[in-house]
Amino acid sequence: MKKSDIGLTVVCLFVFIYTSVWVHTYLISREQLRRGQELVAKIPACYDPYAKLIPRKEKDLLTEEERRRFEEAQYTYYQCVVKAISAFDNCLHSYTPFNPYLPEAAKALFSLAGDCLNKNEFHLALSAYRTIRISPDPSWVAKAEQMIQQTYAKMEALANRRGK
Repeated sequence: MKKSDIGLTVVCLFVFIYTSVWVHTYLISREQLRRGQELVAKIPACYDPYAKLIPRKEKDLLTEEERRRFEEAQYTYYQCVVKAISAFDNCLHSYTPFNPYLPEAAKALFSLAGDCLNKNEFHLALSAYRTIRISPDPSWVAKAEQMIQQTYAKMEALANRRGK
């Protein structure tokens, strides 16, 4: 076998392996984005039973049965949100050049975090914003850092209001 044939074989093998890894990672990111979007679609159904009991919980009026239902509903809601965040996190970790799914995952995380923030679920919002910090786009990271600071400020303002 000639040296040029060996060199060509090595180059072709490298191109094949690189392309295979790229396609595999690309498909994983697409699947994780789809999974995250499905989970986000389920969040309203998970949140409704939880939201109905929040006012009674805040006034400490829950019966034992309502307390059990509240804890189950809260657990179900938190699990749904955390699973969605994890799916989008997996998508962001599946970085490949020219991957169109990464911006979609980051937008979905920002949207999910904003929704959690509006519901005063600060820890879930912070989890989503912190997940964005691993993204390859510096503008997303900067925006996530800014939103984390705003979330802490909102938490502090709410704690001060409740403390009075």
